[in-house]
Amino acid sequence: MQVSEGLAALSVSALVCYTAAWLARSWGASGQAITFITAISVALATLLPGRLAPLVPSAEGLAQILMQVRHVRRVVRRVVPWSGRAVVVVLFG
Repeated sequence: MQVSEGLAALSVSALVCYTAAWLARSWGASGQAITFITAISVALATLLPGRLAPLVPSAEGLAQILMQVRHVRRVVRRVVPWSGRAVVVVLFG
């Protein structure tokens, strides 16, 4: 995973999420932000496949890392329910 490509993938993702949330709020459908995120993501992948292709490996690496963090958080909360948040901050803070 390249750092610059990872940052670019994270930036594109943040921009898509922010734009979709803004659109959902402005159209009065705040509960439908995920629908807008999906639509924007599909549109970008369809319209700009060559530009986004270099970001795919880094985006997949980031997704795996985030899934592991989420999994560890669930396990830590199950094992030590009263201090799950503190342990996760110590592990990944």
